[in-house]
Amino acid sequence: MSNIRATIIDLSGARARAGQLAGPRANFEVSDGFAPPLRVAIRKTDAGFLTWAGEEAEPLVEDAQTLVFDELNVHLPRIDDSELREQLLTAVWSKVCERLADNGLLHRPGQSAAYVIPRAGWPPALLEHFREVCARDGRLRLIGFPDEAAALVVGLMQADMVRRVLSSPPASGSATYCLAVAAEDTQAIVCCFDYASDGRREHRVVLRDFFRTKYRALADDLKSREWSSDVSGLLVFESPELATPACTALEATLRGVRTEVTRPPLPPAQIQNLKLVGGAYIAQCSMALGEPADHFVVEAAYHIGVQTSQRRFHPILTRSQMTQATQYPLVAEQRFRLKGRPGSEMRVNVYCGYSPRVAEATYLGHFTLSQVELARLGSDREAAIAASVTMDSPGSAEVALHLLPDNRRIASRQWLLPALMD
Repeated sequence: MSNIRATIIDLSGARARAGQLAGPRANFEVSDGFAPPLRVAIRKTDAGFLTWAGEEAEPLVEDAQTLVFDELNVHLPRIDDSELREQLLTAVWSKVCERLADNGLLHRPGQSAAYVIPRAGWPPALLEHFREVCARDGRLRLIGFPDEAAALVVGLMQADMVRRVLSSPPASGSATYCLAVAAEDTQAIVCCFDYASDGRREHRVVLRDFFRTKYRALADDLKSREWSSDVSGLLVFESPELATPACTALEATLRGVRTEVTRPPLPPAQIQNLKLVGGAYIAQCSMALGEPADHFVVEAAYHIGVQTSQRRFHPILTRSQMTQATQYPLVAEQRFRLKGRPGSEMRVNVYCGYSPRVAEATYLGHFTLSQVELARLGSDREAAIAASVTMDSPGSAEVALHLLPDNRRIASRQWLLPALMD
């Protein structure tokens, strides 16, 4: 393809996918021959470390000297070792650039713009590390990270079949939809959003939830969400190539759903590339490449809080507070008491997410309480921790910990929040 304006790369699934905005009108075309698996193997040798990525890593298995990362999107956010994370990111990006070049899609090295769609939940620190790796590589100029949920919803709305389903909102002007994308054999992607349209070019989307779930857990997950009673329609997009066990579990779930279910037929390739299409639209707007046929306003809001158990975090600032905010700064505070016997120190993890489930949230960072502070909390009945969130603008938040009753600040830190384009 000549005159490539930008390359869109989707790294949110089990395989990388790519496409290009090209030509004077910035038309988008998916690269059908590009789908390297997101798999990396690292082996320790006497001469140092050897790294394989993509198809080269597929035949390798773990042993005493070899680590295999076959679910890279799951592993990367959990890796604290910066050197190991650097090796993994470098291996993946090098393989992506190599495969693009093999397909004749890497033009003007060092000048071509790129947008990468990461999996939802990649923390800001990981995205920043990725930027550094891409900058050192130099073959593509990384511009930004379109949000996975936004890319999926906007990509879906490019399909005429989906447009017809969403073309008749209720009298209130908006409706709540839940969509389930069954494109992989192991898990489905679920997204809940409010949708409103003027019936012509203007579309407004408010993201309410986004998560992945095993097919056997899909029914329970749909019932347990706080928005489940608001949904006026469930849209299901399933690949005809879905494995039999996944199909069986999906059918059992849909039989128990009380809301109206619509299953628009889309070709497998179109389902696999939905996020690429949406990411291309976001990139086109970012680069001001022509006038899009439709205008999308996409909004998102999150709970922000501290982890209180292995599976959940407690919201300090809730999604509803963030959504209803009319002026800034926005401030919220919660008080906590210590239970059990403290150790020498305690780590307090900070998360944000559509739901308070740790597995679905974005890890922002952590604070460490010292032995002295823990001793005070354990011995003084009036002692407690006050955790506060202050937002001076929608894109960032300061989280602070204070020791009560004297209100002594223990620590505070400013974090960037996940954005529709990082």
